[in-house]
Amino acid sequence: MGTVTFVDQNNTGEKQLLAKIYIRISEEKVPIFYAELPLNTNLMKMPMLSIEEKKILDLKYLHCNKEVGCKAGAVLDVNNIKAFKKGKTLSLYMNIFGNNQAVRIDFPLKNFTKSHKKITL
Repeated sequence: MGTVTFVDQNNTGEKQLLAKIYIRISEEKVPIFYAELPLNTNLMKMPMLSIEEKKILDLKYLHCNKEVGCKAGAVLDVNNIKAFKKGKTLSLYMNIFGNNQAVRIDFPLKNFTKSHKKITL
């Protein structure tokens, strides 16, 4: 998966990393979804994933540091994988500290099935 989203917050042409998402297969052959989010994320409100506006998964924060920001993750089940394969857009909702409104970051799911086959071989 390895999708990264950048934003130009100050209209300067300089892009800043907003979020990175990816799936890794554990030693136990379990797919785990990860999201790397910016520091200053509100850790009291868990990130949430939806596909075509339907909630599919809550993420849990794993750790925060200056290298990756705040990393969140969750185990994916068969139904989650099916939703990823059928869907067109994955939306990640997160909150910035001091802001009550959730930020939505959209990621295309185009070619997910092909990528998933590569990591599960």
